[in-house]
Amino acid sequence: LVHAVELVRPLMAGRPLPPAAPPLAVLGAYALATWALAVALLRRRLLR
Repeated sequence: LVHAVELVRPLMAGRPLPPAAPPLAVLGAYALATWALAVALLRRRLLR
């Protein structure tokens, strides 16, 4: 959540956006990890 706020807060305040690569990388890693977990759990559930 901190990384998403770090991206959105300057936009809402009208300030210039800081470098976005590190927060986007962290958010992407979270998305990839949760997607992989969901796929693994779904496969386990469907193979029962």
